[in-house]
Amino acid sequence: MDAQLPERFRAHIHGDGGKTVVMGHGFGADQASWRPQVARLVAAGYRVVTYDPAGSTGETVPLYHAGRHDSLFGFAEDLIALAAALDIADAHYVGHSAGGLIGILAANGQPGLFRSLSLIGASARYIDDPEDGYIGGFSRRQVDDLVAAMRSDYAAWANGFARLMVANPERPHLSVEFSRSLLGLRPDVASAILETILLSDHREDAARVAVPTQVLQTERDPAVPLAAAQWLARSTRAGDLRIIAAEGHFPHISAPEAVGAALLDFLRDHAPC
Repeated sequence: MDAQLPERFRAHIHGDGGKTVVMGHGFGADQASWRPQVARLVAAGYRVVTYDPAGSTGETVPLYHAGRHDSLFGFAEDLIALAAALDIADAHYVGHSAGGLIGILAANGQPGLFRSLSLIGASARYIDDPEDGYIGGFSRRQVDDLVAAMRSDYAAWANGFARLMVANPERPHLSVEFSRSLLGLRPDVASAILETILLSDHREDAARVAVPTQVLQTERDPAVPLAAAQWLARSTRAGDLRIIAAEGHFPHISAPEAVGAALLDFLRDHAPC
C-alpha cells in the first residue's frame, strides 16, 4: 500500500466524527466545491474526506496516466486504493457528475467500502441510445464537436462551457469561478478526461448497485436530462430521487442549503452508526 496516496490525491479529513462521508467531485471542479456541504456535515457529527482525482487539478496531473484512466474504472481503482490507505470502510459516498459514477464503480468493485451512495447530477450514459429509447442528452456528433472545440481553443471553450453548465446568469460569479477552475487544468489532460466521461456507458454497472442510493437532480441540467436521472434512479433502485429547485449542473454550489439538507435527510437513514 502506498502510504503517500492521501497526500498525492490531496486528501483532506474534516472533522472527527465516528461516521465517515467520502466526497468525490466531478469534471472541472476541485474539492473546494464541497465547502458548504463539508461544513454542514461536520457540524452534524460526520468525519468528511475530500480528495482530487487524477488530472483534476494541476497538482494531480502527475497521477493521470492515459492507459489507466481511459475509462472511469481507473479512477474507481484509485478511489479504492485511497480508501484503503485511509482505512475507510462502511462509509457513505457523495459524488457529483462523473464522481457519482466513480463511486458506483468503486462500490461494485469493493463490496463493503460504501454503505450508501448519494449521486448529484450523475448519468450512466451521456449519449442517446435510440435502440432502447435511452435519453442521455447528447449525440455522438455533439460529443465529438465539443472535444474538438476544447482542443482547438481551450480558453474560449472553458469560458463558454462554464456559463452553460453553471447556468444562473443572475449570479455570474459562479460561472467565473468554474471557468477559473477549468483554466487551471492542463488542456490535453482535461479534453482526454471529458471525452472519456462523455463516451462512457455504465448502465450495466448502475444496475449492479447493491447499496441504498440517493439521486439528486436539478430542475434543468444542461448536462443530464431528467430522463437520464430517472433512469439512474430506477436502475439503482434508488429510494430517494429528489429534484432540487435549482438550475444548472452544480446544485451543491448554486443551491448549497437544499443539497446539504437532502444529504442529511438521506444520511439519517443510511449512514454508518
